[in-house]
Amino acid sequence: MASGEDRISALPEDLLHQVLSLLPSWDAVQTCVLAKRWRDLWRSVPAVRVVGPRGWVTADAFARFVDRLLRLRRGGAPLDTCVFDLDFNEPSPGEEQRGNRWIRSALRYHARVLRFIVFVNSWNSFQIFDEHLVSQNLTFLELQGVRAS
Repeated sequence: MASGEDRISALPEDLLHQVLSLLPSWDAVQTCVLAKRWRDLWRSVPAVRVVGPRGWVTADAFARFVDRLLRLRRGGAPLDTCVFDLDFNEPSPGEEQRGNRWIRSALRYHARVLRFIVFVNSWNSFQIFDEHLVSQNLTFLELQGVRAS
């Protein structure tokens, strides 16, 4: 192998998507700097996996990342799996609204698997609205740390 040869980029796009779908979305997005071919590859990965906001500089920075991640997906790219693993000290009403918007976005992209896991460091739980959980494509739903209304 010659020095600097990029053999990974030579792999079929479907295989690259499968590899990227195993990564947390933050890491998948960062692959956009590897090569020109990778620039927009993350936008059509069949899985979204977000973990936060613990470990982020601020909860707002995390929320902005997730908002952009979902907004910038390629329109026709199917979303098979969507995992939200959220850890809040105390969820604010704004965070609950965003969480509900993220669920709606995942279902709008026809997610078949949706995991929405919330750990809250208080007696409160995270409120979601059950009308957002209606989908013809959803085959697996996991909710933890939430109350539906």
